[in-house]
Amino acid sequence: MKDIVKEMEERLTSLKPCFLKTKDNGALHNGHHDNMEIGHYSIIIVSDAFNYLPIITRDLLVYNVMNTLMHYSIHALSIKTKTLIACNMEAHGDKTTIKTSMQTKSD
Repeated sequence: MKDIVKEMEERLTSLKPCFLKTKDNGALHNGHHDNMEIGHYSIIIVSDAFNYLPIITRDLLVYNVMNTLMHYSIHALSIKTKTLIACNMEAHGDKTTIKTSMQTKSD
């Protein structure tokens, strides 16, 4: 069976992310679900594809990209979507100035 995280990342490239982090949270839910073929995952994705879209529409875009994985491989999915503009504003703490490069912090 193909690695689900890798499959998720491949599918999400269609949204042209400038930042993407996917994580298998299965270890946090051991014994939670009888079928070990499906799991718990989280996604943080930053993309200009989300510009001017409400959060629910952004989430729907991600769900549509996941398509069959949502039916057969993913039991739970946590999604955080952002635009590059929003990330820049948060990183610089200035709601009025938009910078052109995204800063990321490591875990």
